Amino acid sequence: MRLVKNLFVAQAALLVIFLLSLPLFRDGFFRMHDYTHVARLVEMLDALRVGHFPVHWSADFGYGYGMPLFLFYGPVPFYLASLPALMGLAPLLSIKLLILFTNFTAWTGMYSLMKRWGRTVGFVAATVFALAPYRALDLYVRGALNELFALSLLPWILHFAWLITRQRRVGWLGLSLTTSALIASHNLTAMIALPFLGIMSLVWITWQKSDKLKSLGLVTAGYLTGVLLSAWYALPAFLEKDSTIISEITTGYFDYHLHFLYLRQFWQETWGYGGSTFGPHDEISFHFGWISLLLATLAGVGALAPILNDLKTRRKLLNIWIFRKTQVLILFTALVLVPTLLLSTFKTQWLWDRVALLSFVQFPWRFLAISNVLMAMLAGWGIWQIRHTTWRWPLTWLTVILLLISQLKFHQPQQYLENNDDFYYTDRQLIRRRMSDILLDYLPSGFDRQLPPVEPAERIVISDSLDKTRWEINQPHRLLLETETIKGSAITWNIADFPGWQYYVNDEQVEPELLPDGRRQLTAQPELEIDSVGAIFTMTPLRQTGLIISLIALIGWLAVFIKPKDKHVEF
Repeated sequence: MRLVKNLFVAQAALLVIFLLSLPLFRDGFFRMHDYTHVARLVEMLDALRVGHFPVHWSADFGYGYGMPLFLFYGPVPFYLASLPALMGLAPLLSIKLLILFTNFTAWTGMYSLMKRWGRTVGFVAATVFALAPYRALDLYVRGALNELFALSLLPWILHFAWLITRQRRVGWLGLSLTTSALIASHNLTAMIALPFLGIMSLVWITWQKSDKLKSLGLVTAGYLTGVLLSAWYALPAFLEKDSTIISEITTGYFDYHLHFLYLRQFWQETWGYGGSTFGPHDEISFHFGWISLLLATLAGVGALAPILNDLKTRRKLLNIWIFRKTQVLILFTALVLVPTLLLSTFKTQWLWDRVALLSFVQFPWRFLAISNVLMAMLAGWGIWQIRHTTWRWPLTWLTVILLLISQLKFHQPQQYLENNDDFYYTDRQLIRRRMSDILLDYLPSGFDRQLPPVEPAERIVISDSLDKTRWEINQPHRLLLETETIKGSAITWNIADFPGWQYYVNDEQVEPELLPDGRRQLTAQPELEIDSVGAIFTMTPLRQTGLIISLIALIGWLAVFIKPKDKHVEF
């Protein structure tokens, strides 16, 4: 009977995920606010194919002068999308597969987390989470693919943190790996979500019969190992950001003061494909869905009633904590939900004004990422309140059907493109000339955006010798231009200068002058005979340190992974 139920749940889950992903199966794709994902993937593929790993430098963004795109923009989703692309699939199809993967990961992650209270609880919570309007907002409106990917990891992180109390080895391995993936996918989501997930992990540990101190130590070690595993990305992304114009992304439209929400927006079921604006009349929606809110309310009321009755009969608080642990957990989850909601509203502007790091979040409503995880958990517990299994199963499927009817309509694009190449092109010249105006965030500071676009063959220019040069290497991170022996020529590197670039003449490193426009130039020296000119993008000491930390952490992770299972010792 259990096998039959499991098979039924699996088939129903695949149906939900299929219905959710239907727009991905059409030939025509759709326009999003951020439609640079295919171009980003093309840049990563170009780098991977010539051995640039970890990928840091994009050659075509920045008008052909390049930028350290993947040194700052979470690379993990694009590494995953690169796998099918390297096997021959079109970049756009690879991006579609990545989106499909996020749908699958989101549903299965929440189900794995909540099935501790039964299959029906897990199924409802997973469906609420997968169909959350905020996920539709990320995909079909904003095009925030990295945030969508990071959001799908949050239930898995909490699942593995809770699993440590029962299966220490598997839980620790999973927690450290998913935490690392989260940080290297979308560091802003990691920054705002991990503190709340850590609190939820700590509360869960307090009820477990196993060694609480060991569980606490392993959960802490799991989160910490995840941070260390991601140091190859996180360390330079945080400490080298001032070498870019990234500070500009906190001004103008991206000033957080313009994007606070009002409480009523959490239940106003409107929808639009516009943008976030000041005031309560945004052209996009931030509601949770009335079924989710109803189920979460049912969970809260159902959990509070027996506890109030216990208090009325003067039952000891310790006994309530022990014997009503699910009810207490529900109320605690609701308590944690409150600040995640308030942090997206004007009511916490005083805190945003005092914590400088929050300005990089840009949009206070990003906190709804963790809110939607907690809301889905509460919705699942709403079904758990129906204790009679005779009623719970039919009400579960009724709830799922109502969810599909009421919220699947949001998981649709505004319109499909007649020609995908209008926005999702793979032509590197178009990326240089058109896409560069869209993605400016990580241009090196000091680079002059008024410079005309430059072609790959012009990345190094030796004056008065165009007919005497030939390219030996012209890759995103390595350049070598050979020439007939010439004298008295100036050399210009048409590269947006950034820490890590080293410049060579005749195989010897040189220090060219930094021009006001952000390029490097070696002035003409009559006595200098030039045979070859090159440049290479190297690992700075900071990047090397981050990589070494991650490699050491990876060796430790692999040691635990391959350790033979012991009958008596799980970890």
